[in-house]
Amino acid sequence: MKYKKIRSDLQREAESWKPAFQEDLKTEPVTPAKGDEWYLEGTRTRKTKPAFKIAAYVAAVMACFLAVFVSRTQLKQRVDAIVYLDVNPSVSLEVSKDEKVLRAEAHNADGEKILGGMKLKGSDIDVAVNALIGSMFKQGYLSEQQSTVLLSIESGNEQHAETLRKELAEEIDAYLTQLVGGASIYDQSIQEEETLSKLAQQYHITPGKAFLIQRLIDADLGFTYDELAGMNMAELAKFLHQHGHALKEYLNLHGIDLDDIDDLEDLAEELLEPEDDDDSDDDHDSDDDDSDDDRDDDSDDDRDDIDDDDDRPAAPAVQSYKDDDEDEPDEVYEQDDDDEDDEDDDD
Repeated sequence: MKYKKIRSDLQREAESWKPAFQEDLKTEPVTPAKGDEWYLEGTRTRKTKPAFKIAAYVAAVMACFLAVFVSRTQLKQRVDAIVYLDVNPSVSLEVSKDEKVLRAEAHNADGEKILGGMKLKGSDIDVAVNALIGSMFKQGYLSEQQSTVLLSIESGNEQHAETLRKELAEEIDAYLTQLVGGASIYDQSIQEEETLSKLAQQYHITPGKAFLIQRLIDADLGFTYDELAGMNMAELAKFLHQHGHALKEYLNLHGIDLDDIDDLEDLAEELLEPEDDDDSDDDHDSDDDDSDDDRDDDSDDDRDDIDDDDDRPAAPAVQSYKDDDEDEPDEVYEQDDDDEDDEDDDD
């Protein structure tokens, strides 16, 4: 009993000694130790093991390499230029900065036929373009009678677009020269526009051909978009040429020029066409004169031939012999008369 009383007295006395700022300490923020506080003096610090440091360093280096690899991969996968090909098949190739094909797309049914099952992704752009040109040749879209190609390059990098345009134009020209003996390669650089994409989708052509037709319409040549967009490139080039216009006025040209073909055809016609009547009369007169001169020359030649024949012992000798035989009887007859006269005189 006395023990319980003593315990309660001690508990009551301890509660009376409780500091007043106890509640404030519960809400006071804790400041982390920096290592040099007085209450840390004499305590042991835990040392980091060398193996852990090496692993942490290797992990950091690997993270850096991974970041660089991912960034370079993303850079390579980014489209730097688009190559458009129009013959009648219309096809586009998205190209990376290192000129690798990222994606191939057909813009019409003929383009889908040309692409077929070809897997061009990852191949060099020149290899992919040659593969498409070869497919167009095998399926009859390119031949000796129809060998006109439109090459268009779209890129935000003008220098790269210009370099790519020249290289591919020369590559296509050389390849088609081997296949069909020659071709007309028209090429251009274009800039992306929303209106071009809409026109390309509407007429099932590439934005490159849409850009060309828009230039022809803006030149006020008197043609409509529907009229020009429905033609393949060979038909379009010949159509403009027949109306006194030339595609080379709006595009760069590699290979055969239609003007040169016309010059050759005109030259052939001049060589084959008959001459004028006046010229024929003059020629006739001159021919008469020449014929007279020829006759004189021929007569002289005949005389020379006769003289030459006299030297021959064949036919002329026989003829002269016969003449002598015919004259001989007269001479003999006269000789006989003379003899008779002499006899008479003697008598």
